[in-house]
Amino acid sequence: TDEHVCYIGDDINDLPILARAGMKVAVNNAMPVVKAEVDYVTQRSGGQGAVREMCDFLIEQHRP
Repeated sequence: TDEHVCYIGDDINDLPILARAGMKVAVNNAMPVVKAEVDYVTQRSGGQGAVREMCDFLIEQHRP
């Protein structure tokens, strides 16, 4: 279901999908309107390790 999806976006075209996702993420260099709608903003920019940062964050959150 949508609530089990983590979606990472950076631009206006990502907003409809972000609205449906259970975990909404923006990369650091995302448009301000996108950053305002998410649960988490990465420290790293898109293309500079933001996805890896998010993967590490999720793994750490679910580690026993």
